[in-house]
Amino acid sequence: MPRFILAVCALEFAGCLFGQGGEALLTGTVSDPRGAMVDAAPLQLKNKTTGAVARTFSKSDGHFAFAGLAAGAYELSIVMPCCAYQAFRRDVTLEAGKTAELKIALAETVNGTTLGDDPGRLAALMRKRAKLPSEPLPRTAAGAPDLSGVWVATDDPYPEAPDALPWAAAVIKEHRETFNKDSPHNRCLPGSLPVPGGSAPFIARIIQTPTMLVMLFEDVPGFRQIYLDGRPHPANWDPSWLGHSIGKWEGDDLVVDTTGFNDRSWIGGLGSGVAPHTEMLHMTERYHRVSYGHLEVTLTFEDPGTFVKPWRLNETLDLAPQEEVLEYVCENNKPEHLVGKWVLDGELFGRFFLGQIVLQPLDHFLSGLVELARRGILGPFIDGPQHRASSAIHDEEISPAAAERRNARHAAEIHVAELVSRRGRVRVVGILFLDLLLGLDGRLGRRIQVVQLVF
Repeated sequence: MPRFILAVCALEFAGCLFGQGGEALLTGTVSDPRGAMVDAAPLQLKNKTTGAVARTFSKSDGHFAFAGLAAGAYELSIVMPCCAYQAFRRDVTLEAGKTAELKIALAETVNGTTLGDDPGRLAALMRKRAKLPSEPLPRTAAGAPDLSGVWVATDDPYPEAPDALPWAAAVIKEHRETFNKDSPHNRCLPGSLPVPGGSAPFIARIIQTPTMLVMLFEDVPGFRQIYLDGRPHPANWDPSWLGHSIGKWEGDDLVVDTTGFNDRSWIGGLGSGVAPHTEMLHMTERYHRVSYGHLEVTLTFEDPGTFVKPWRLNETLDLAPQEEVLEYVCENNKPEHLVGKWVLDGELFGRFFLGQIVLQPLDHFLSGLVELARRGILGPFIDGPQHRASSAIHDEEISPAAAERRNARHAAEIHVAELVSRRGRVRVVGILFLDLLLGLDGRLGRRIQVVQLVF
């Protein structure tokens, strides 16, 4: 599934109050674009001078607080679990003896505004309905922890940014600026390591035997093998997407060493990843089952051709015994249609119906849609008689004027939802090149639901 990186967040300074002593205090709330408070948002505050880091999570009412801070310049960041919200970063200056209060409104991604396309929310539902026994760690006959089971993955809440060489930093920047349009995942190729995930949420089944650990996942190629029989890496391994993996036990930790990668995959985070690498990539994983239902994974990527120093990330796996890994097939992705930037002009939208993707502001899209309905052009491309297709658009009053009267951004989403539920003539999709079609009105800074006419 597509993953987009676009830093569009709202931050409002609500004011400063005098605190006690010479220490600074930072408080505030975290909300979604509609004003609902966000629970368990991972906030990180980094002192720009000393590098000291403070971390906390927002409470169920959205409130957070950092106490006992030294005065100075800080960077505040929030990286929510993939993929409902855009990453948030903001510079904050704190003064001694004062309290700064912030109101943070996170911006949603296409995944967040597309029903059923946010792995983080679906993973939360799976964790909530999981029925776990109160039992000690399961162990094998040899005494090692048994990692077998169906697990749902969650990204690192405090991800470390890679210290990349100039060429790699430029590539990462390009990936972000073009909405990851060139991601291998968009061409039905494997997603990010260590467990590729092509559907939401990111789920995998681990099957552990004395000589091998196998991971089954919902992405191509569908499986990964980790040899536990003491063999070394082969000297003549043909570079591959997932490399060659061998593992050994260090106490209760399974340490997996992987080499032999090709240079075509992207790494860093669940889903599609963001960073390139060379064939010199060396990945080390440490799996630690902390309780019956929780597994912690520490990842280290070493690649002297890409990174200045090793890049470390953490992932959490939660046991989901009631779930099943489903068959995954990826076919007919059309990345050649990806634009990778916003086209803010007034081209006719008839091009879309010929299979070409044109990105334009919301009002242009709505104007073009209404005009096509008036001309009867929509009829041949959707189910039902032509006159019914045209009237459906007029009945719903999708027009710039109507959208503006009812708060343009949200009204358009409501109209789309109504068409989907009542008319059955449009459908929501989670495909990258269509996700970008109706995506963002640059003047309003807001993504809305994506539609594809059924034809």
